[in-house]
Amino acid sequence: MKKLGLIKKTAVLALVAAMVFTGCGKKNEGDNNSSNNNQNQEQNQEQNQNNTENPNNNQDDNQSKETITITDAKGEVKIPANPQSIVDVSGNSDILSILSYSVIGTANSDAYDYTKFPTYLEDVLKGAKILGYSMQDTMDIESIIALEPDLIIISAVQEKMYDQLSEVAPTVMLQLAQTDWKEDVYSVAKVMNKTEEANQWMEQYKKRYQTYKKRYQTYKVS
Repeated sequence: MKKLGLIKKTAVLALVAAMVFTGCGKKNEGDNNSSNNNQNQEQNQEQNQNNTENPNNNQDDNQSKETITITDAKGEVKIPANPQSIVDVSGNSDILSILSYSVIGTANSDAYDYTKFPTYLEDVLKGAKILGYSMQDTMDIESIIALEPDLIIISAVQEKMYDQLSEVAPTVMLQLAQTDWKEDVYSVAKVMNKTEEANQWMEQYKKRYQTYKKRYQTYKVS
């Protein structure tokens, strides 16, 4: 049953991945448009460095240290409110991308070749280090440590690694049905306090899916 769920998930997430990558592209465009502002900020950098005694100058650092408490398959766990260096070996890096997270380490590798990404995730996970395959119950701890994660995400498959990984960084354990990818998206979103983001993304997905469906039906009739 799990294998069937993964096959369905792979097929449907080809469209999902395209939407995620499009969203990332739009974000990059916004970043490019703000390059002039960044140049102005750099001109004031030296002055700001001279004012390190001012608490306002440490606002970004304080934000990066903010935490939230969530409830995962193991219970309550305190994690960064805005994690910047996520290692995910649960096999849900694609769903994390939907929720606007990016990963630096992943186990979303190809089922037939653990050294590469599935074709539909090559763009979404570009730059992330492949640490293994999500159905493996153990990964190379040293490789994970080397990435210096501020958050680690595992599945019940890797539960025996939980204690070790928790010493490296806050660790979240997901336990998903893997029979319906939409339910899995909402399950991850609930754990990560991202339900609103999931709802918004799913509405966009439904609209995009209907557009593709109409195009396919038109092509089939013609």
